[in-house]
Amino acid sequence: MNGSQQVTVPAPLDEMPLFVKAGSFIPTALNLPNTEAYSSDSLQILYYPDGSVKESHFTLYNDDGKTPGDWEKGQYQLINFIGDVSSGQIQVTVNSKGNGYTGMPSSREMLFQIKRISSLPSFVSLDGKNIPISSTESGYENAAKGAFWDSNNQQLKVHFIYGNGTDTLLIKNAVLGVPSFSKPKTGLFSLGNPEPQPFSNQVLIPVHISKPGDYTLKIYNIQGQILVQKESYFSQKGKNEFFWNGTSAGDNNLPDGIYIAVVKDSKGNKAHTKLVKMGKR
Repeated sequence: MNGSQQVTVPAPLDEMPLFVKAGSFIPTALNLPNTEAYSSDSLQILYYPDGSVKESHFTLYNDDGKTPGDWEKGQYQLINFIGDVSSGQIQVTVNSKGNGYTGMPSSREMLFQIKRISSLPSFVSLDGKNIPISSTESGYENAAKGAFWDSNNQQLKVHFIYGNGTDTLLIKNAVLGVPSFSKPKTGLFSLGNPEPQPFSNQVLIPVHISKPGDYTLKIYNIQGQILVQKESYFSQKGKNEFFWNGTSAGDNNLPDGIYIAVVKDSKGNKAHTKLVKMGKR
């Protein structure tokens, strides 16, 4: 969209509208409870390509985070991201400069989320070598390097190990969609009040479904980590029930606190409810 205008968009309780400059690279850290825990050995890069911006740049600065004057001493690393958009093709180049710093990772896992990809690309490669596009997200996550087109969120996910040199990611036949501000359909499903609330040993999560389909349930902690995931768990029309005993997927007991249950349908519509775990006092 152009500037100098007023825009109204839907803002449901579980979603925050995000406006991003076309062509932006936004690096994020995974599962970061506080800044002291920051590590650059895994970086998630959100990239917003746009046909109106043929080339865009972003530089990420890293040092040891402790030593004063690292910049003046030359003890740092600059990681450059360069996006190039042409007809039906997106190219992302990653390179680095600087003398490095004490404790700098010798390699990093790069997890790209390339936004607004509205159809399955025909080809993805890294430095001229093909990266297979997985048909499932689990296949993508388990691959040493992989790609996955997330049709629900209109994005292409790509991950690989970056060795601090120069890598070039190429995506062919990448169709860029137009951002949609249409409000998702409501009333298809909802979550009832958990019983009991708070709970100590087990909680019942009621899910009311008005239209049969594939629904996924996930339970998160307040850091955003997925603790429980049930794919295609609910399918019957009417009242469905899920009992949770307050443990993770590996049956590890979880501490008292606040958790979030989220149900999502195949079209990306979501509903959520808060769970409060409190041991017997």
